[in-house]
Formats: sequence, C-alpha cells, structure tokens
Amino acid sequence: MLKKGSLLRSNWPVVCTTLLAVVCVAPFMWGSKAAAAEEPVVTWEKTYDNLGGLMKHREDGFYFAQLEGDEIKLVMMNGSGKVKTHKTFAKKEIDRLASFTQKKEGGYVFAGWTKDNQLYVMEVNGSGKLKWEKTLEGKYDSFRGGVDVAELQNGDIVLAAEKDLHYLITYNDIYLAKLTNNGEIIWEKTLGDTNDYYDKVSKVVPTDDGGFLFLGELGIAVKEKPSYGNYTDMYVVKFDPSGNQEWDKTYESGLNTEPQDAIETADGGFLIAANNYSDYTIVNIDGYFKGYYMKLDKSGKLEWDATLPESISASKINDIEQTEDGGFIIAGRANYDLDQWTWIYTEHAYFRKIDQSGQVKWEKVIEKGDREIKSTGVFQTEDGGYRSVIEEGDKLWHVVKLNEK
Repeated sequence: MLKKGSLLRSNWPVVCTTLLAVVCVAPFMWGSKAAAAEEPVVTWEKTYDNLGGLMKHREDGFYFAQLEGDEIKLVMMNGSGKVKTHKTFAKKEIDRLASFTQKKEGGYVFAGWTKDNQLYVMEVNGSGKLKWEKTLEGKYDSFRGGVDVAELQNGDIVLAAEKDLHYLITYNDIYLAKLTNNGEIIWEKTLGDTNDYYDKVSKVVPTDDGGFLFLGELGIAVKEKPSYGNYTDMYVVKFDPSGNQEWDKTYESGLNTEPQDAIETADGGFLIAANNYSDYTIVNIDGYFKGYYMKLDKSGKLEWDATLPESISASKINDIEQTEDGGFIIAGRANYDLDQWTWIYTEHAYFRKIDQSGQVKWEKVIEKGDREIKSTGVFQTEDGGYRSVIEEGDKLWHVVKLNEK
C-alpha cells in the first residue's frame, strides 16, 4: 500500500529578491532553536528525466505516474535508486490525471478529469485489468482544481475534489465521496460555504480508526482582508469510519494557509505541514511564502506550531514523515535569490528533523544551482537514513540518499 505520500504540485510562483548569506560548507543553524545534532551527509545521488508528473512513495521506493498517449505509465524506483517501468494501463476516460493510490491488495485507483471536466475514477487490478470505473458529474458540468484519492482501512475509497457552484464566477465547494471496493457510491458530501469565494482540496489522510482526515482551504471574501486578492484559511475535518464529522476546524494565520500533508501521531493527534503565503499585490509583487507546521491533539486543538525562520527569504514545505525515534522529517525547498534580469532562480532543497515536541534536531540544505525546485518528498530508509526525491524543472527528478553522521 502506498505510504501517505503527497500529491506534489508545481504551482509555486515565488519571486525572491534577497540573497541569503550562508556559508555552504558549514552546518546550517536556521530557526530560533539551535540544532542539537550535526546535519546528515549525502551518501549518493542520481538524476532522472521524465519519470512522471505525480509522485507517491511507500516502503519499497517511489512511484511516479503520468499520461502517455492513451496509457497511464507507472514508474517505480526502488530503494537503491534503480528505475523501471512498473505498469502501463489504458487511461479510459481520463484526459488529465490528478491523483492515484495503490491498494493493499495490489491494484491501483486513478482519478482525474474527462475532456468535458467531469470527475472520473477507476480501479485496475495488479495485471492492469479494469475492475470498475465511475464518472461523477458537477452541478454546472465542471470539476476542477485539487483532487485526491485514498484507500481506507477496510478497502473502501474516499475521493475529494473541487466542484463548481457557478458556471461564470469562480465559486466552488469541496466534494467528498466514499466508494465501495466495487466502485459503488456509499455516500456523497459537500463541505464549505456557498458564500466562500474559492474552497480548495489539498489531501485526504486515512486514519488508524478507519476514518480519515480531510485537509483543504476555505475561501474568504476580499473585503474581510486588508489587501488585494482572496484569502484562504486552512480547513481540517476529521471523519469517523461511517463518514460522520467528529470535528472540523479552521486555522487562520493572517495570510493564505495551504496544507500539504499530515501524519497521525502516536497520541492520536496529527502533525500537519502547510505553507503560509500572500497574493501578489501592487506593493508586494514578489508575494510571500513561508513553510509552517502545527501539532494538533486528537480533537483538533492546536498544541504547538512553528514557522521556518525569517532568515530564509522564502520557503515551502511539501512532505512530512514520522521517523523511527518518534520524531519527524520535513522536506521542502528554500528560495535564496532571483536574477531580475534573467528571471533565473537560485533555489535549494531543504530538510528539517524535529523531535516529538517540535525541537529542531538538525537542518540540511542541498544546493541545486539555477534550477527551480517544484517539489520534494522524503521517507526514512531501513538503515535509519533518508531518501528524498526532488523535482527540478519539468519532470526532472533528483534522488538523494542522506545518512546521519
């Protein structure tokens, strides 16, 4: 079964005008708390081209999926970085692939949009034979934006998507559906407020009790915020195995807050990785991005949170994973500089190890020169090290193995 990886999106239009002064050969000591251990070292690294636009990971490696002609191509990278074409499947009605997951029994579920913007989901078995397919229609014949699909503990499927409310104005709600192992709809729900400008879907995270956690954003009308643009607050909802809401919370930072990933912690709570960002304005044409993470208890109450330090001119978190010692590893990127004449980024991958209470243990930067980094993913390996996949530019993937000293 695919580990709770992230759908790694590449819509990060960050412009940075300040050069961060760092000494690259010395350990990085970012944040208000000094790192208590030395940063890890890179033991090997490899680069691959055109692996795929979507990535998820599991214990045996990374999986990449993309459309090629009339097929969905699934590429697998094992623990040593060796790549092979794992499977190819007929794409059926999918015109744009948005999300995928591997089921415990070995099959795969793919979700995306049809040519006329309907939401389409299908399951194939391990040999690629179609098991079932389903087309879900939007109110005004249109689904768009974020989509995520995940398998629950009992083998059922939960699907989240953004659904149009008006065919002329950008109003949409969050659509949720639970499907059986055979593709039959068990229930459908709508989240959000019809008065919200733009509600968003980020991720669905299965929980150990058989339910799931929904991560998204609720839109806020421009008149309620003191700058141009529409703002969103992070929106988190916990569902029980029957689809009943146990709790729902919004978390406001004063900026847009976009959740990226979440992990259930040993105490039944959650650690959520997110990003705070501002819209582009006349007085702030560069915008603003800052990685952010927060610990919630099992009822959604905030216990503690942290923001990546101001010494980083711009940052973004993509992935968070629990480590064998009970702590967490965070993966993202830091943007140091932009040449305003050539519009070439100088951007680097960023990693942070924290303990259960959020104390920073170490931080690591991997310099990537003048390429824009679109996303990063990370997980812990059997030897206690870490393996990361870094997306550079258009479907160029850089794989790095890290080991603590």
